[in-house]
Amino acid sequence: MTTTKRLDPALRPNPTLPAYLDGNDPAERAVRAKVLETWARQWGTADELVLLASSRGEASHLNRLARSALRTAGRLTGPAVSAGDVELSPGDRVVTGAHGIGRPGGHGIPPGCLGDVRLVDPADGTAIIDFPAAGVIRLNRGGLERAALAYGYAVPAPPGVGRRIGGLRLATPAHIGAEIA
Repeated sequence: MTTTKRLDPALRPNPTLPAYLDGNDPAERAVRAKVLETWARQWGTADELVLLASSRGEASHLNRLARSALRTAGRLTGPAVSAGDVELSPGDRVVTGAHGIGRPGGHGIPPGCLGDVRLVDPADGTAIIDFPAAGVIRLNRGGLERAALAYGYAVPAPPGVGRRIGGLRLATPAHIGAEIA
């Protein structure tokens, strides 16, 4: 017996929507907000979708919107620590910066590696981050600053990957590698 996933109605493609929503019109902002709200409810579940961007700049913008949607939905709660330009709370998804973390060529976390923040200690300014592809590490204040972490909710992807819904491009995590490769 084969089971099929049913998309939340807000995440179903809608042919009546324009292909691109710039977000300047109140109606466009409302559609994008509804899609992000639904995305946030499904985030961290088997039905999770990845936000796809056409550039690093767009990914940065979508990451800020996505994190805000997760906070509003109550999916990210608790204490936070500062890590350069980002604030980390338990549950945040991050990506390592251009130099990774640790020694180049030695043990460490490579650049572009996705991780999930497990614990933070605001008193010490530390965070424990699980990088499934590379291991779990504890970073102190200095390590958090040097790591150049960014949020990892949206990733740059070439045109044609994923599907456009409400002005956003989305894909299941399993399809990203298959479609980009």
